[in-house]
Amino acid sequence: MVDYSSHDWRKNTDDAIVVASNIGIQLEVNKSKVIFTNPKTLKKEEVDVSRLIRVFVNNINDLKRSADLERQKIDLEGQLELLGYSGNLVRMHQIEEEIYEIEDTIRKLLP
Repeated sequence: MVDYSSHDWRKNTDDAIVVASNIGIQLEVNKSKVIFTNPKTLKKEEVDVSRLIRVFVNNINDLKRSADLERQKIDLEGQLELLGYSGNLVRMHQIEEEIYEIEDTIRKLLP
């Protein structure tokens, strides 16, 4: 294994391979790139496969976190509705702030 810096994602894909299943060729991910024409700019682009894996993993994590936050928001909205009947304005304001923070975080997670 190569020594990577602490922030280098390739340390997580050092043992990963790319497989061309129809012909049985295997390539090391950290030595592989994808070259393609960007459909928006029509320019040739080059991306390390390890970077694509990082983006994929981050997207999955962001989607899971967003779903968890949505569940928290729904729970807080239910609490807020119940508090509306009790007239506890201080707690209602706290919950509204929590809901705002959750919505803000979700906006940042999902472009």
